[in-house]
Amino acid sequence: MKVVYFSYWGTYAAYLMASLHVKAYPGGCCPGSSLAERQYALCRRYDLQFGNMLFVGLDDCLREVYCIGCKRHSAMVIRAQQHINSIFNINEEIYYVDASRHEGSFPKLMSTLSGFIDSDAFWKPLFNHWFKAVYGRCESQVEKYIKAMKGGVNS
Repeated sequence: MKVVYFSYWGTYAAYLMASLHVKAYPGGCCPGSSLAERQYALCRRYDLQFGNMLFVGLDDCLREVYCIGCKRHSAMVIRAQQHINSIFNINEEIYYVDASRHEGSFPKLMSTLSGFIDSDAFWKPLFNHWFKAVYGRCESQVEKYIKAMKGGVNS
């Protein structure tokens, strides 16, 4: 089974949740600034690359975990992946998790205004604030999805 976290941008909440899923980020508390800075660098580099699946890692059950940004076309991306799998006789189940409701408005603000304000001194503190604000919510949702996967329920 593969697990795909998707949202409008693949590098904000989707990546955060996928990283929590594979335990690349610690559970229980928000990680230090070094992890937030690395995710900030990832967001600055890849936030506008839609449709690219990023491999995040393997979870405890050796499921491959990915994240993808698909704008508002998540249903189309899911259908396309399912049809490609059927064309090539790939019978592996894919568990899709919608992470978009956990992003908030910060990714859109950053994406829209970075052309005008391209200063890390401006964006890093705002990103750190967003990261700390959504971390706990994302962590609790990931735990819920992992329990659902053990029960065999697909989103």
